[in-house]
Amino acid sequence: MSVLPWLVLLLGALLAVVCWLFYVCLMQNGRNLLRIQDLERQLASRSSAEEDRRARAPTPDPAPPPAPANPKRADGLDISPAEDGYMIYQPELDRMHFLNSAAALILELCNGNNSEREIIGLIGEGYGLEENPAEAVGETLAKMKAEGLLR
Repeated sequence: MSVLPWLVLLLGALLAVVCWLFYVCLMQNGRNLLRIQDLERQLASRSSAEEDRRARAPTPDPAPPPAPANPKRADGLDISPAEDGYMIYQPELDRMHFLNSAAALILELCNGNNSEREIIGLIGEGYGLEENPAEAVGETLAKMKAEGLLR
């Protein structure tokens, strides 16, 4: 009995599993991208409503203190979608990071345009949370900054 048919069958099954895993990763990444687009649309509509409200309100005389810089992803990161989030390689430190889907979404929202407060609100809305996720999001941002993923 020849081994070749069994080998072909085994390789076909292996290829099917690899294709399925690739599909699952693409679907998860696609869901994250759709969630990010929805959150960005909500932020844009909220921002325009906020601008309208500010335009109608009298401007205060004293200038407010400068706000802290909005979190932004560090340059030079090699980001790859994983089954449940991202795998991130930092070549300058030769380090690998694994982010779950919530942390990956937080990283995506760290584009320099969103403040920490806005990111907290978007995460709460995106996941339909009843409680304010300020503590968890704040800890995640602090850890990402300490690890060199944010600047």
